[in-house]
Amino acid sequence: LARLKNGIRASVFPVVDYATPEAVADRITDDLWALIDQQYPEDAVPDELERERRSHEAYAAERRRLYVGQDETVARLLARLEDASDEPGEDGSRTRITLVTGESGTGKSALLANTLNAYRAAHPNDVVIEHYIGSTSDASDPVKLMRRVAEEIKRLTGSTTDIETDEEKLVEQFATWIADASYWAKRQGLSFVLVLDALDKLESHANMRWLPRNVLPHIRIVTSSLQGEARDALVNRRALELEAARFSSDIARRYVTETLAHRGRKLPAHELD
Repeated sequence: LARLKNGIRASVFPVVDYATPEAVADRITDDLWALIDQQYPEDAVPDELERERRSHEAYAAERRRLYVGQDETVARLLARLEDASDEPGEDGSRTRITLVTGESGTGKSALLANTLNAYRAAHPNDVVIEHYIGSTSDASDPVKLMRRVAEEIKRLTGSTTDIETDEEKLVEQFATWIADASYWAKRQGLSFVLVLDALDKLESHANMRWLPRNVLPHIRIVTSSLQGEARDALVNRRALELEAARFSSDIARRYVTETLAHRGRKLPAHELD
C-alpha cells in the first residue's frame, strides 16, 4: 500500500491527502463545482432561445444516431431543397415548400433530421432552423413556435422590430418575419431553411393561416404531417409532397441487426427470419 501511494504521489496527477472519508467527499464536491463553474461560467448561461434551440438539436441528434432504409428518400428530399426555384411567381413559390407524409412510425422526424444534417454539411453557410413538435412539452404550442422562429430571425437579421405579443397580431405578423429572412438571405447570397415537423400535433392554428401562402425566394420550408387539417391546408397550397418509405422486412432486419450490433449484441439467424 505504501508503494502504491508513493507511485501515485510521483505521478503527474494532483494528489490531496485526507484524514477522513467525509473530508475526501467534501474535496470531490468542491472540485466538481469548480470544474462546472469553469466549463459553464455564470455569465455564459444560455438564454431561453438558446435552451430551446439546444432541445431541438438534441432531439434531431437522437434521430440521427441510427438510421437505415431511407437513403433514397433522404436523397430525394435533399435534391428538392437544393433544386427549389428562386424564380418569382406561383410555381417558384410552390417548389419552395415540401410536405413529408407517410404513416405513423415511418420515421418522418428521422428523415428530416438526417436530410438536414446532410444539407448543412453541403451548405455550411445556409441558415437552418429545425422545430420538432415532439421535442419539448410546449413545442406543440403554435404561438410559441411562431415566437421562437421570429426571435431567431430577429437575431439573425439584426431587426429592431418588436415581436407581437398578441396572438392574432402575431399570426398576421409572422409572414413579415419570413419576408425579412428572405430579404436578408438574398443580400447574403444564401438560403434560409425552416423545418416544421409533425404539424398534425399542433394544439391550434392547424389551418396554417399563419404560414405564408406564397413563399418568397431564398426561403425553403420543409414540413411533415399525418392526415388532418394541417396536411389538408398544405396540400391545398400545392406544397410538393414526398412520402416517407415504409419499413420493408429487409429494412426491419437491417435495423434490428445494426441496433443490436451497436450494443455488442446479435440475434441468431433463425430469429431474424
